[in-house]
Amino acid sequence: MASHLLKKSGSTALSALSKSTILSAKQAAQLDVELMSESEGGFTLEQLMELAGLSVSQVMWRVFPLQEKKEDEGRRVLVVCGPGNNGGDGLVLARHLHHFGYTPTIHYPKPGKHPHYTRLLTQLRQLNVGFTSPATTETFKKALGETDHVVDAIFGFSFKGEVREPFREVIGLIGERQRESGGRVKVTSVDVPSGWDVEEGPPREGEKVVVEEEEGGDGERKEKMKTWFMPDVLVSLTAPKPCSKFLKRGEGAGRVGVGVGPRHFLGGRFVGGERAEKFGLRFVKGGWVGDDQIVELEVE
Repeated sequence: MASHLLKKSGSTALSALSKSTILSAKQAAQLDVELMSESEGGFTLEQLMELAGLSVSQVMWRVFPLQEKKEDEGRRVLVVCGPGNNGGDGLVLARHLHHFGYTPTIHYPKPGKHPHYTRLLTQLRQLNVGFTSPATTETFKKALGETDHVVDAIFGFSFKGEVREPFREVIGLIGERQRESGGRVKVTSVDVPSGWDVEEGPPREGEKVVVEEEEGGDGERKEKMKTWFMPDVLVSLTAPKPCSKFLKRGEGAGRVGVGVGPRHFLGGRFVGGERAEKFGLRFVKGGWVGDDQIVELEVE
């Protein structure tokens, strides 16, 4: 993937990321281990989750700002959270979006077991952030039909294997809504688009992509929806993963500010020094600007 840094205006290429900056799932897992080692990185899971969620919220504001919008226009964000750390990032993101002036609703059908997730939920409920309740397919469909944006915080780089319920249908419904809205409903994915393989990207033609089938009028079985979608925005955390090379300009569901989507951002400004060199997390030149937690990458 040939990615380039963009200025805040999103109009001019500044500099290129080193090709070695792309992290495999194995490298990303090892980096997390080192970052959370008391003797090496000194970070806690909670710190990294907070920084990740903050960076995604900054992307939302950069791409979908609320200035000069009507009272309810573009404010509704449905944050779909999985049971792991990616879902925790989504919970943090929702809190920041609330403070930024958006109206987030959270769909969390399979809450994570880590005590920090419970604390994040407490924070959100104290702010009166909405939840689908109960978190069923029917309540999700209703929320999906009423939102302006969807944040996919379901699965991260460590997910492997077949997507199972309840997320299998959820992913299919997100893609279906994105397409049926003609690009009006925008989808932002956190780190890895759910339904994609972290190394190989979206399912290839001929692979199983059917969530469920329905019987057509002629008695034949036909595909109802796919278990993957092309996000309008991808926020890679720490470094892009190999699947990000499958983002293709012109394949997003609609315009998202600069050309035709998708747009790609890098978030998570917390790795530097020797560790950045060890994992190849470096820019040819340029890089982070001022107090930004994000930087935009060109999609070719």
